[in-house]
Amino acid sequence: MTRASPDAPIDPAISGYVGVAAAKLGLVIRAEHRESVERHFARLAAFARLVEEHPLDSADEPAPAFRPGTRP
Repeated sequence: MTRASPDAPIDPAISGYVGVAAAKLGLVIRAEHRESVERHFARLAAFARLVEEHPLDSADEPAPAFRPGTRP
């Protein structure tokens, strides 16, 4: 995955999602914060693409539970 430049244009779909999600949740995103919020969602989308690209085998199963700091 290539790193996007911090000043790269933000995908209009992400901008639209941020606007709709904020409205549905009753959140007001001030204009001076809007670009940072959209860039954060763009990073989250990039992380999600990495997870989606990971191949799963038919035998792969989720772990029964995640317990940080414990060992079997």
